[in-house]
Amino acid sequence: MCFHLSNTKKATKVEDTFKARFEDANVYDPYYHFNGWENKSLYIIKQDETHLIEPAYWGVMPEDYSIKKRSDFLRKTNTLNARNDNLYSSRLYSQFIEYQRCLVIAEGFFEPHHYQGVSYPYYIKPQNNGLIAFAGIYSETLEGDFTASIITTTANNYFEEIHNRKSKKGDYRMPLILDQVNYDNWLDVDLNEPGVKELLKSFTKSEFVSHPVSRDLFSNKINSNRANILNEVPYKLNTLF
Repeated sequence: MCFHLSNTKKATKVEDTFKARFEDANVYDPYYHFNGWENKSLYIIKQDETHLIEPAYWGVMPEDYSIKKRSDFLRKTNTLNARNDNLYSSRLYSQFIEYQRCLVIAEGFFEPHHYQGVSYPYYIKPQNNGLIAFAGIYSETLEGDFTASIITTTANNYFEEIHNRKSKKGDYRMPLILDQVNYDNWLDVDLNEPGVKELLKSFTKSEFVSHPVSRDLFSNKINSNRANILNEVPYKLNTLF
């Protein structure tokens, strides 16, 4: 599942790409690696304020919760990702899918590749080195903080080869990366349920590149938010990559 991101672009690049702005550019903090369990910020564009880029904690929470309960909540209910096939049936996600959709901005992301019982992280990014937007949902906590989840979908052949371990439901998953032509549609407050469900089955036409990186990425004891975490590590893996 998608629990690790990178976003090293400057604030002006993010604003220019998405035709939106940070209300306070000082809140923007680029990162080489962001583990979703950390307290760093995702950057999102919300359905009701498409001209603004907002910081958000990763993992959507009920709106009657305090952000102080985030760690406890995520340990019990991992909402870093939300499956596209239960957004309308979930008691939690169904509250947000109609009117609290968002774009989750990133430069790239990391997925585990399993080989002979060992997990190796792969870094995945657009071939054009641009920014991408995941389909997401968001909530606002009691203190006025935003929380957000990245929606996942059934993996295509490319991503199935990388993230090659099935989910608990027996399928391969990948984050739902929206095509740029669908950004406005995803944020459209007038989009009805059939239209939303159609987008939930979509995926970007952009080409991606990927390579293995240091297994430091998986360590809680090593600082992995560093420039060389994005560098290729030539493991001897018998894979297609």
